[in-house]
Amino acid sequence: MLFMSPATRRKRQAVPKSENTLLLASIVSRGVNAVPVPAGPILPLAGLALRIVEVSEGVKAARTTCRSLAMKCSRLAAGIIRETQDGLPISERMLVRIAGAIQILEDVVNAMNRLVSRKISWVDRLWRLKEIEMEIKHHELAVDEAIAVFLTGAVLDIHKETNVLIAAALAVPRNGEPEIEEIRRADIAFEEQIASTPTAALHRGTLQRNGLRVVVKEYYPNAQQLFLRDLRRLNQMMHPNLPMVVGRSVPSERLPYFVVTHRSDANLKAFLRDLLQKPPTESFLAC
Repeated sequence: MLFMSPATRRKRQAVPKSENTLLLASIVSRGVNAVPVPAGPILPLAGLALRIVEVSEGVKAARTTCRSLAMKCSRLAAGIIRETQDGLPISERMLVRIAGAIQILEDVVNAMNRLVSRKISWVDRLWRLKEIEMEIKHHELAVDEAIAVFLTGAVLDIHKETNVLIAAALAVPRNGEPEIEEIRRADIAFEEQIASTPTAALHRGTLQRNGLRVVVKEYYPNAQQLFLRDLRRLNQMMHPNLPMVVGRSVPSERLPYFVVTHRSDANLKAFLRDLLQKPPTESFLAC
């Protein structure tokens, strides 16, 4: 299917402007900071990824890179759908990133459409295949970056919102004791927040009244390993040397629970070092 007849080329239709892009652009233009976006409008993103595979059938030399790009776009679409399927709010910054990722896909599809519909000689088409392949690789790197930015931003946003929630719940009033009702409401809200994170199937959260401390209880055997894997990935984004410190702090036996303490990034590494030198009476991991 590398060289198609004029009749076949006429059957090829350009990909229309995605309604999802227009929807997200209109939301962002209104300046809404947190808008609930259902899973439905995100689905055209996966459709565009499949469209890339379909169009790439006409370009034999670039088929491999097109399929690789389509798989990565599908991963991005799956991540966006997973984050929005429960009707969670999406920030304006996240909407801009999603719209940018969709635009990347549309640019690739349009480039492939231009190739298969271009009325040039067979020799010229063979000569330009390499240029198109390099263009696809460029977009592939852009999609990789979009995936990394999306996942990093989602994790950091969740942690920031959770820290604000904990700080508000444990505010000490004049009598020196936290408000029990405030802690109870924040406890429920925190469990809902944990249930909506990428580690939804791993933990349950409860608040303690000893400073900004949260006990995250595991309830099936490999929750610890999965939690530490996610923790190392997050720490690696912030501090290059931190995974080594975290790795040494993990005991061989299975921990009964995790303690998550809200601390600034600047003090996190020092706190873990102190934890290794002076382990507490009960095993816990500070994050």
